[in-house]
Amino acid sequence: MLIEAELIRLHQPEYNILLKDDKSPIYLVVGKRAFPSVKLVRKKELLASEKKTALGPFSSAYKLKQVLKIARKIFPWCDLAEQRVKKGENNPQKILQTHQRPCFYYHLDLCPGACIGKISEDEYQKNLEQLLLFLKGEKKEVLLQMNKQMKQFADDLQFEKANRVKHKIALIQDVTSRQFRLKPDLILPALHDSASQDALDHLRRILIETGAISRLQKLERIEGYDVSNLMGENATVSMVVFLNGNPEKSEYRLFNIRDLNTPNDYQMMKQAISRRSQHPEWSNPNLILV
Repeated sequence: MLIEAELIRLHQPEYNILLKDDKSPIYLVVGKRAFPSVKLVRKKELLASEKKTALGPFSSAYKLKQVLKIARKIFPWCDLAEQRVKKGENNPQKILQTHQRPCFYYHLDLCPGACIGKISEDEYQKNLEQLLLFLKGEKKEVLLQMNKQMKQFADDLQFEKANRVKHKIALIQDVTSRQFRLKPDLILPALHDSASQDALDHLRRILIETGAISRLQKLERIEGYDVSNLMGENATVSMVVFLNGNPEKSEYRLFNIRDLNTPNDYQMMKQAISRRSQHPEWSNPNLILV
C-alpha cells in the first residue's frame, strides 16, 4: 500500500484520485534532547538524524493517533519540557524545577510532571523506552520490565511508586486484547478505550454521593425519556437505552402520545412510561432519566 501510494504520487495517474494528495507516510519520532516529546512527522519532513530512531512508516495517521491517545494514559510524556530546557544544559531537571506552572496535560495525568522537574531524566527516558516497546507490540518485555520495577520500588519501601506501576500494568492488560498490523513488519496492540465504563463509573459516584442510589445498586440498564411536540400536537416520547454504559439502539422506542392536544409534558411522560411498563418482555431499568 505504501509503495503504491509513492508510485501514484510520482506518476500522477489520471484515475487514482484517492492517493494523489501530497501526504507522505507518517513516522513517530522521539527527540534526542533532554525530556523529549513524542511527535508525528511526515516522511518529507523527517530529518536525517531522526531516520534511524523513527518508528514507522505508518499509512494511517488516524489509527496511530488513536493508539497514542490511549498509550499516553499508561506512558505519559511531556510536550513542554524540552522547550523549557536549552540544548546542552548540564542539569535540565534543576532548570525545570524553577518553573512552577505545569503544562495542561499534567492536570489530565498525561504528563508525568517533567515540565516542572517532578521526574528525573533517567526515569522519563525509561518511560519513553517502554512506550516504544509497547508500540512495537513487545508487550511481554514491557510487562517484564515493569514487574521488576514494581518489585524494586516495593523493596525500597517506595510503595506509592510501586502502586503506580501496578496500575500501569493493569491498564496494559486491560487495553491489549488482540493485535492488528499497521505495516508488515510492525505490530501494534489493538486498544479499546474504556470511556463508556469511565462515564458509567462517574455517573454512579454522583448518584451515590447524592443519595439517589445505594452502593449495592447496579446500573446495567439505563433508560432515558424525552418529550417532543409542536404546541401540543404530534406529540411523541422517545426512549433510549444504555446497557452497561453503551447505547443499545435496537431497544430504542418511540411512543406516539394519544388523547392529548395541549402542551403537557408531565402527562405525556406519564403516559409513555405507563405504556412502557406494560412490556414485561423488556428488562426493567435500574435507572430512568427524564
